[in-house]
Parts: sequence; C-alpha cells; structure tokens
Amino acid sequence: IREREKNRSLKKGINLNLLKQNLRKLENEQMTQPMSSQKEKKLIETIAELSMKIKEQEELLRRDPELKEATEEEKTLRKKIEKQHELMEKLAKRAQEEHESMMELVSSLDNLVKKANECHETIVVSKIEADKVHKEFIDYVNKIHELERNISNLEKKRYKEKKRADVSIAQKEANMIFERFKRGEKLSTEDLMILQKAGLI
Repeated sequence: IREREKNRSLKKGINLNLLKQNLRKLENEQMTQPMSSQKEKKLIETIAELSMKIKEQEELLRRDPELKEATEEEKTLRKKIEKQHELMEKLAKRAQEEHESMMELVSSLDNLVKKANECHETIVVSKIEADKVHKEFIDYVNKIHELERNISNLEKKRYKEKKRADVSIAQKEANMIFERFKRGEKLSTEDLMILQKAGLI
C-alpha cells in the first residue's frame, strides 16, 4: 500500500517524499543560517507554500478510493484473522484440557466412567469448533493474499502508466528543442543530448 501511495503521487508528477525533504531543508536553513529580513520573509513564504502543497498531496492520497478501499479491507481482514486465531488457540487449549481431564477420569473408579464419556463428547465438540475456526482462518489468509496480489497488479499498472507518460513528455520536449534547432537557435549541450536520446539527430 505504501508503494501504491508512492506510485499515485509519482503519476501526478509530484514526489511527496522530495517535497518533505525540501521542507526540512528550508526549515533548517531558516533556523541555522543568518539572513536579511527580506530574505527570511521570502523563505518563510516559500516554507508556507511548500507545507500547503504537501498537505494537499497527502489529502489527495487519503481520498484515493482504490487505496482507501484496499487499506480498509486489509485492516478489517487482519483484525478478523487475529480474533479467529485467538479463538482457535482458546478452543485448542480447551480441547487439550478436556482431553487431560478425560484421561484422569478413565484411570479412576467405574462410577466415573460416565463422566469421562461426557468429557470425551466435549472434546469432540471442541475439536469440531476448532476445525471450523481453523477453516475460517485459512479463508481469511487466502483473502489477504488475493488482496495483496490485486494491490501488486495495481502498482504495476500505475508504474507502466507513469513510464508511458514520462516517455511522452520527453518526446514533446525533444520536439520543441528540435524546432528551435531548425530555427537556428543556439542549443546547449543538455539540449543536444535530449535530441540525441530522442533520435532526432
């Protein structure tokens, strides 16, 4: 899910982690470096704008329906698995206790045989309940695995979409530089490298 959030922000052309790093850098600069009041005022405005941008991006991520649904479903399933696992352990412990009780009764007098049989029936019922809970536990684990596969596929899809978008943007930039080249404008070394990478020269 964290990768899903990262891919979501990258698809929009914004690196949220980079924004946060820049914010920490600017805040540190404000606290540690001497500067004029005008420069400090401008720096404070930049910090405020960056903080607002980070909050907006975090809010967009929180509102992503696919991410929210996947996160909530995973959280719910994990809680159910924990409860089912605890119940399964309690039932298994109960079955073990009943089994030990039955063995003690079997070794006692004949008049306790009936009670031993009742304990045996309790063990059978407890085992049936434990088996049922175990099956539910396995079902929840399988659902978790299926959800993780779906999230992985979604992340791969977002990555491919971003990659295609990056290629398209790079091609557009190369075309613009090529037009400048045809007009006889002077190009930088970086511009020439972009044209060469795009196969235009």
